[in-house]
Amino acid sequence: MAGEYIRWFEELRMTDVDSVGGKNASLGEMISQLSHAGVRVPGGFATTALAFRDFLKEGGLEDRIQASLNTLNVEDVNAFVIGGHGDDMVPFIRYSSVSGIPITTLLSKEKIDEIVQRTR
Repeated sequence: MAGEYIRWFEELRMTDVDSVGGKNASLGEMISQLSHAGVRVPGGFATTALAFRDFLKEGGLEDRIQASLNTLNVEDVNAFVIGGHGDDMVPFIRYSSVSGIPITTLLSKEKIDEIVQRTR
Protein backbone atom coordinates (compact mmCIF):
# COMPACT_ATOMS: atom_id res chain seq x y z
CA MET A 1 0.00 0.00 0.00
CA ALA A 2 2.28 2.70 -1.28
CA GLY A 3 2.03 5.97 0.55
CA GLU A 4 -0.10 4.59 3.38
CA TYR A 5 2.65 4.42 5.99
CA ILE A 6 3.60 8.09 6.16
CA ARG A 7 1.35 11.16 6.10
CA TRP A 8 2.71 14.71 6.11
CA PHE A 9 1.29 16.98 8.80
CA GLU A 10 0.21 19.47 6.12
CA GLU A 11 -2.09 16.79 4.66
CA LEU A 12 -3.76 15.95 7.97
CA ARG A 13 -7.05 17.16 9.44
CA MET A 14 -9.09 16.11 12.46
CA THR A 15 -10.90 13.68 10.17
CA ASP A 16 -7.65 11.65 10.06
CA VAL A 17 -7.65 10.72 13.77
CA ASP A 18 -8.44 7.08 12.99
CA SER A 19 -5.39 6.69 10.74
CA VAL A 20 -2.74 8.81 12.54
CA GLY A 21 -4.05 9.47 16.05
CA GLY A 22 -5.26 12.61 17.73
CA LYS A 23 -1.95 14.39 18.34
CA ASN A 24 -0.80 14.03 14.75
CA ALA A 25 -4.19 15.04 13.36
CA SER A 26 -4.18 18.07 15.68
CA LEU A 27 -0.78 19.17 14.38
CA GLY A 28 -2.11 18.97 10.83
CA GLU A 29 -5.17 20.96 11.81
CA MET A 30 -3.04 23.60 13.51
CA ILE A 31 -0.87 23.98 10.42
CA SER A 32 -3.89 24.43 8.16
CA GLN A 33 -5.74 26.79 10.49
CA LEU A 34 -2.94 28.86 12.00
CA SER A 35 -0.23 29.22 9.36
CA HIS A 36 -2.18 31.97 7.55
CA ALA A 37 -2.23 33.91 10.85
CA GLY A 38 1.56 33.74 11.09
CA VAL A 39 1.68 31.01 13.73
CA ARG A 40 4.54 28.70 12.92
CA VAL A 41 3.94 25.01 13.55
CA PRO A 42 6.85 22.67 12.83
CA GLY A 43 6.39 20.46 9.80
CA GLY A 44 6.90 16.74 9.85
CA PHE A 45 5.17 13.47 9.25
CA ALA A 46 3.14 10.88 11.09
CA THR A 47 3.39 7.14 10.78
CA THR A 48 -0.02 5.62 10.26
CA ALA A 49 -1.94 3.00 12.18
CA LEU A 50 -1.59 0.77 9.11
CA ALA A 51 2.21 1.07 9.36
CA PHE A 52 2.05 0.01 13.00
CA ARG A 53 -0.28 -2.93 12.29
CA ASP A 54 1.97 -4.11 9.44
CA PHE A 55 5.01 -3.71 11.71
CA LEU A 56 3.39 -6.02 14.26
CA LYS A 57 2.31 -8.51 11.61
CA GLU A 58 5.59 -8.71 9.69
CA GLY A 59 7.66 -8.92 12.85
CA GLY A 60 5.60 -11.85 14.08
CA LEU A 61 4.53 -9.81 17.08
CA GLU A 62 0.82 -9.76 16.30
CA ASP A 63 0.48 -13.52 16.81
CA ARG A 64 2.64 -13.49 19.95
CA ILE A 65 0.64 -10.67 21.48
CA GLN A 66 -2.64 -12.35 20.56
CA ALA A 67 -1.48 -15.64 22.09
CA SER A 68 -0.64 -13.83 25.31
CA LEU A 69 -3.94 -11.97 25.34
CA ASN A 70 -5.83 -15.21 24.78
CA THR A 71 -4.60 -16.44 28.17
CA LEU A 72 -5.44 -13.18 29.95
CA ASN A 73 -8.03 -13.40 32.71
CA VAL A 74 -9.96 -10.14 32.29
CA GLU A 75 -11.59 -10.66 35.70
CA ASP A 76 -8.18 -10.39 37.41
CA VAL A 77 -7.19 -6.73 37.86
CA ASN A 78 -3.61 -7.72 38.70
CA ALA A 79 -3.27 -9.26 35.26
CA PHE A 80 -3.21 -5.78 33.76
CA VAL A 81 -0.24 -4.42 35.70
CA ILE A 82 3.47 -5.03 35.46
CA GLY A 83 4.13 -7.79 37.93
CA GLY A 84 1.00 -9.56 36.74
CA HIS A 85 0.25 -10.87 33.25
CA GLY A 86 1.62 -7.61 31.79
CA ASP A 87 5.16 -8.90 32.37
CA ASP A 88 4.58 -11.33 29.50
CA MET A 89 4.26 -8.38 27.14
CA VAL A 90 7.52 -6.64 28.12
CA PRO A 91 9.77 -8.93 26.04
CA PHE A 92 7.58 -8.30 22.99
CA ILE A 93 7.95 -4.56 23.41
CA ARG A 94 11.70 -4.78 23.92
CA TYR A 95 12.06 -7.29 21.08
CA SER A 96 10.28 -5.00 18.68
CA SER A 97 12.18 -1.83 19.51
CA VAL A 98 14.38 -0.59 16.69
CA SER A 99 17.35 -0.46 19.05
CA GLY A 100 16.87 -4.11 20.03
CA ILE A 101 16.42 -5.70 16.63
CA PRO A 102 17.25 -4.50 13.13
CA ILE A 103 14.21 -2.90 11.54
CA THR A 104 14.95 -4.85 8.36
CA THR A 105 13.86 -8.01 10.15
CA LEU A 106 10.52 -6.44 11.04
CA LEU A 107 9.63 -4.59 7.84
CA SER A 108 10.30 -5.60 4.28
CA LYS A 109 12.93 -3.73 2.28
CA GLU A 110 10.14 -2.43 0.04
CA LYS A 111 8.35 -0.82 2.99
CA ILE A 112 11.54 0.66 4.40
CA ASP A 113 12.39 2.10 0.96
CA GLU A 114 8.91 3.61 0.77
CA ILE A 115 9.31 5.32 4.13
CA VAL A 116 12.74 6.67 3.16
CA GLN A 117 11.39 7.95 -0.21
CA ARG A 118 8.45 9.71 1.42
CA THR A 119 10.64 11.48 3.98
CA ARG A 120 13.11 13.00 1.48
